[in-house]
Order: sequence, then C-alpha cells, then structure tokens
Amino acid sequence: MKVSPVTACVVISGVFGLVVALGYYYYSEQSASTVVVSTGVPVARDEARLMRTEEGWTVRLISQYLADLGALAKKGEIEEVVLAYPSAGLYEVAARGVNTPLAVGKTGVWNPETYREWARLMLPAPDDALSNQTAEGLLTRLLSPGIVVYSEENRRISEFLQAHPGSGEGWLQAAILCGVMAFNDHSGMFRDIRPALDRMTAFLAAADALGVSKESPGRKVAEALRLTLCGQQRDALAMNLPAQGKLADWKEIIRLRNSMDWRSGRPAAGMGSPALQHEYFRALTMAINEMSGIDFLEEIKLEKIDLGYCRIANERYLSVRGGHIFSKPILIPELQEIAYAAKAEGFEPSDKSWSWLKEYLDTPEGSPVTAGRDGSLRLQVAGRNLLSGMQQRSLMQGLDSLYAFLNDKWGVKDEASEVKAFIVNQLPSLRYKPFLERSMERDARRYEMMNDPLRKIIQEQPEMVTPCLWASLRRNKDGDDVPAQVPDWHRWFHPEIPSGTAFEEETRLYDIGVGDETDKVWMTELLDRAPYSYRLAYNLAYIDNGSSHDHIKPAMFEKYMADMLGFHRRAMRTLANSYYDQPAEYEKYSSRVAEIDPDEYLDLGFYFRERDDAGKAARYYLLGFEKARDRVRTANNSLWLVKYLHGKGDAEMAEKVGADAAEVYSYTGLQSYIWLQEATGRWSGALDTARKCDERYSKGKPVEESAHLIRAMKAAPQYVDREQYDRLIGSIFPAGIQEVTLASFSVPPQKGVSIRETNSFLERNGLKSGMIIVALDGYRTDTFDQYLMVRAMTTEPLMKLVVWDGQKYSELTPSVDDRRFGVDMGDYIASTQ
Repeated sequence: MKVSPVTACVVISGVFGLVVALGYYYYSEQSASTVVVSTGVPVARDEARLMRTEEGWTVRLISQYLADLGALAKKGEIEEVVLAYPSAGLYEVAARGVNTPLAVGKTGVWNPETYREWARLMLPAPDDALSNQTAEGLLTRLLSPGIVVYSEENRRISEFLQAHPGSGEGWLQAAILCGVMAFNDHSGMFRDIRPALDRMTAFLAAADALGVSKESPGRKVAEALRLTLCGQQRDALAMNLPAQGKLADWKEIIRLRNSMDWRSGRPAAGMGSPALQHEYFRALTMAINEMSGIDFLEEIKLEKIDLGYCRIANERYLSVRGGHIFSKPILIPELQEIAYAAKAEGFEPSDKSWSWLKEYLDTPEGSPVTAGRDGSLRLQVAGRNLLSGMQQRSLMQGLDSLYAFLNDKWGVKDEASEVKAFIVNQLPSLRYKPFLERSMERDARRYEMMNDPLRKIIQEQPEMVTPCLWASLRRNKDGDDVPAQVPDWHRWFHPEIPSGTAFEEETRLYDIGVGDETDKVWMTELLDRAPYSYRLAYNLAYIDNGSSHDHIKPAMFEKYMADMLGFHRRAMRTLANSYYDQPAEYEKYSSRVAEIDPDEYLDLGFYFRERDDAGKAARYYLLGFEKARDRVRTANNSLWLVKYLHGKGDAEMAEKVGADAAEVYSYTGLQSYIWLQEATGRWSGALDTARKCDERYSKGKPVEESAHLIRAMKAAPQYVDREQYDRLIGSIFPAGIQEVTLASFSVPPQKGVSIRETNSFLERNGLKSGMIIVALDGYRTDTFDQYLMVRAMTTEPLMKLVVWDGQKYSELTPSVDDRRFGVDMGDYIASTQ
C-alpha cells in the first residue's frame, strides 16, 4: 500500500461576561441579563465558566466574527459585542451603537438567516469585484481535497477579501472552503467541526447580506453542505442541486453522506472525482464495513491509498486486514501533513525537536480576523487558528487508532508499547493529549487518575470538549460504561441538540442524551430531520415497546428503520436479531444481511452451532469460508468446522479449511491446523506448525511446542524426542506439572498469573483486573508461561480457572473459542513486605 506524502452565553443564575483573547475566554460577573465580550490578555479561569452553554457560546462567536469582519472592512478596531438573553431561544446582539435580535430558537443556531440582519449592520455596501475564480470553480477544485488545496485556497480567498470585504461572492467562497474542510474532517472520537461550522455560518450570513443569490449553483451546494453538517438529512437531500456538469459530483456526494445508501452510483463513483470516490468508500465502510470499502478500492484499481481513506476507515472498529491497510501506516502521513502546514506558517519542522509541533498545533482557535503588532487587521478565512486544531484532532485519532489496532486487534504488545512510549515521552503536551492518554489506558484501576486532567479541562474550557470526549471519562476501550466522576454536562450542552438542527444526533444520543428521550413527539421530530439515523430509529422502537429493550417486535424496527433496511448492515442485523428465538425467521433475515456482508455467514454458523444443528452450522461456516472477506475472522472460526469435517470423513475439505486457516497465521487458524495434523497422525507437521505459532504469538518461547509434545507423549510417544521433551517441560515446570483442585488452595497466593486489564467479556464471566489465576484446567499455574502452556494443551473453549480475588479463592468457567481473553496478563509474585 502506498500513502501519498503530503511533505453566552446563557444566563442561568447570575450572568457572566466573556473576554476574548486569541481564542481563549473567561467570565466576569455582569448585570442580570447581559453578557459583555471584550478583547484582552488570557487570565486565570474560574468555575463560573460552566454557567454558560454551548449554544450561547456559539451565538457569541458567530456574532463576534461578523463584527470582526465589519471592523476589517472599515479598517477600524475590533469592538466587543454585547450579547443579551432576554428569553429562551432569543438573543440580542449589539455593537457600534446598533443592535438586533437573533431568533435562534426559531431559525437555528447555525442558520445564516439568524444572523443576516446583524451581518447587514456590520458589513459595508456590496462590492461587485470579482475574484479570479468563481464559487463553482472553487467547488470543482475542492473535488480533489487535501492540505495543499486548502492552504492555497485559503490564501487566495483571504487576500481577495482583505482587498474587497464587500464581496458577497468572496464570502460565499470562504464559507464553501470552511464547509468542505469540515465535511472532510474524519477524526473519530476527537472530531469537532463546530469551529469550522461557526465560520461557515458567519461567512454565509455575510454573503447573503451582500446580495448573493440563494439560487446560484454555488450557494445551493454551500447550503446543502451546511445542512449536512448540521445533521439535517431530509432538508439536505431535498436541495435541488445541479445534476449535470462539473458540480454533479457534489449532488451525489451529498446524497451518500446523508443516506449512506451505496446501492446506486457505483459506476459513477468509480469514474468520478477523488471526493466522490472517498464518499462512496465512506458509505460502504460506514453502512457495511471497511472490507466492502476495500473491495471498491480494488475494483477501481486505486494506485495509492491516501490519508483521506485512512482517516475515514479509522473512524470505525477495523478488522485485522483493515488495520494493516488503514491504521498501521497512519502516523507518518499525519505528521507530514502537519509539517507542510506548519512550514507554510514559518515554522521549521524537525524530528530532532518537537517544540515546533506544540507551538503550531496548540494555536488557539479563534476569529478569522486577527490584529497584527501594528494594530492592522488580517484575515485568514481558514488559516492556522482553524486548520491547526483540525490537524491536532486528526493526529490524536490516528494515534488512538494505531495503538488500538496494535494492542487490541493484532495483539502485538511490543509494537503497541513503542507507540505508547512515543506518545507519553516524546509527543508534546498538546491540549488534546490527556484525552488520548485516557483513551489508551487499559487498566481500569487507573481511569480516575487519568480523568483528573480531563475534568480540569472540562471545567476550564468546556467549549473544546465534545460530547464524545466528555463521555470518554466514563467509558472503557469497548465503549462500556464504568464507574467514574464525570462533570455534569447538562448545563453546558443546553439544549443537547443545537437549536434547529439534528447535529451529531447519533453520538449525542449515545453520549449525553438529546433531552427527554422518552418523548415520542420530540424523537419523531428529530427522526424527521434525520431519517437515516439508526440510533434515533432504534430509540423510537424502544419507546413504542414501553421504554424497554426486551423483545422489541420486528414490526417496530421495520416501521422506523424502513429507510435503512436493504443497505445498512446494522439496521438489518437489528431486525434479524429481533427474530432470534425464531430460527427460521432469524435465518431468513440474517441471510439478507449476509448478502451484503458475507462475513455474516460465520455468525449464522455460530448461531446454529449453539442450537446443536451441526448440519446448518457447517453449511453456513462453509459459505463463510468461501465468501467471507475478513480472512482472519474466517480463520478464527475454523476450528469447529475442521473438527466437524474430519468427523464426517471429508478429509479433503477439512485439509483445505485447516491449511487456509494456518496460512492466514491467526492464532486460532494455526491451532486449527495443529489439531487436524495431530488428528491425522502427522505429528512432525504439527510440531512445525506449533513452532510457527510460537514464533508469532509466544515471542519465540516454546509454549505451543511444549503443549504439542505433551499431547504427543500421550497419544504417539514414538514420535517424541524424550530428551527434548524433558528439557522443554522442565524449563517451564521446574517442579513438574502439578494437578490441583479448588480445595488445594487456602492461604493467599505467593505466585500466579495477574490479570492487568479488563474488558466486557471478563466482566461478564466474573473476572476483573487485579485477580490472580493460580490454576487452569486442573493444573497449577505459578507463572504466565505455565498458564500459556496449559492453555495450549487443549482447543476446547471451556476454561476451568481457580482465581484469587484478594479475599478468597473461587472457580470460574469462562468459555471462549480461542481460549484468549484479549487483555494484558503476566507473572504475579507476592510482595515480601
């Protein structure tokens, strides 16, 4: 794979004034209903900031930006705006002796119509000067998005508007640039498009106030982009966009982003612009999985996978193959892109010192208009104080995805540790770094300590913390809730869904809620705005089911997910699961899911295996073996199938499945082939495969080899080199292999195997971080190497553990096909103190 080398403010109980300084803000007490904004030097923050709301913050920023544009146009000084909040949903803004109401509750917080009159009051008379490029020309160029294009267009548009601040066409282009940059922000849990959307709204309000026609093609596409960014899917899809000519790709891009319906347009996407290809890939990846996206990239014979594809894919949990393609190579191109932008700002990027990285990436986000040392005002419509924040968040997401792939998915702990060491020891103390370090933490006992700096950031700078980051304080790596002290988000995110939008409706419903989630009228209104929202549709089915998740009827899902069934894998899987206790119907609807995602055949195989229908289980496992695209997942489901086929006497197919699984080199795949080779008497071949497994998964230690020799000693001792056997077993069990039971243990352990992390599987089975395993399958395990060897002695899923929880011993029996827990474990030696 090649990667392209890009070298408020609402009054609640007392009102607080807001001071702006290079994008940082603080409050001071004011009169009962007025917030005063002024420019000054950053000062210490205080808890009173939390009296603000996200909506008030947004209204203030957009209003201030328009006032700043007016100061630029009139070559005056930046003047603070005064923002009042006389009633819910209504603001009043004043500056330069004029004021106007802002009916945010009626028109919406990111609707340029809300600010049009304010823009008219702030800006000069219209200027008919024409840029050297039209809005349509800009949109055409932005069909090849990337850092170079963004930087060049920012420079061109900013210079033009600096000279012609009365050009509505110029402000329209500024809005389009910011909108496209936000549109292509794929920074996952760190994604925050609000700064770009604030600018886009201000620029569109300026364009409209200066007479740009809403019927012009460029203005229509800009509006469709804005609606899409605000989550208003239905309105965005209803826009009458050009279906022919250079802008036709934008019509299809808007359709794909809002619906993710990939069923039409594949040929056009294959021959389309880079932006359209990215968007079609995204639709496949988000609606199905990244394997479907990879199929498309292979189909169009893409020569190189650029950073955009990697960012899109890393917003979801990837397969091992997907991780190799999209996560593993992410760091270098992210840093190269940052270096390109930093160099354009006068920095000298170097890997010998990272001070430049901090100074550039931690540039405070603020107004597009800034004052120079001589007091003159300079415009950068999408410059450093917007771009650097987006790049920092993308870097954080890339590093988080890389670590999760290496540590959790691929299981190469040494490489994961190297990435973590780089982040902890070399990466500068960037403002989002504490959230990255918390996301990477796998020891639940350290969560609260890691949360301390996050709580401080939330207290002091709530505006930089999205609902997703806010909620990360209470989540583990699997996304499950864990006990944590989380600052109350309801005061800041009020309303939870910004007025007039369905902004981030999926993540906000999951992370912070969206108001009264049992209010069917409100939920129906949101779903009407965003009819392709899976979570909103599910929530309405939940309400109809008496606010219960238990036994939701299929008809309820069909009612609310009608727009998604047929192409959205998760919606289709949810419908199929509602028939879980009806095998015939479950098979019917699951087969439909498997038609768009062949990996689902493996789930059908497991479903019938659990119901002791071996014939159907084998049938679907074989379909998975033939058609599934995730070969690692296929290999990890091969052991049962190999045993079944061998038992049925189908030696040829058993060999084919087993050999293919081993070639994938997954742990379970290699185990499957070891089992088959032993079962067919090929002991020397099984020994070779066991050594390959040790080389990949045991850091060269003879774990699988020793387990194989123990089995061979019992079944075919003539094939065992007794001297080698005694040497290997003796090196792991110096005192010999000891059989034990729960009754063998009474006093606290002196040695054992420590569980150092936790996950949802362990918690479901009564295991957690800090427990000590002292026996497995009836054998004492004083060391982690002993545990590994005993674990490898059988391929049966059921594991019989004796564990010490700090107070008592107990026996637990988790069952997992590959007998691996997916967490960090190691030797335990009791303290001598």
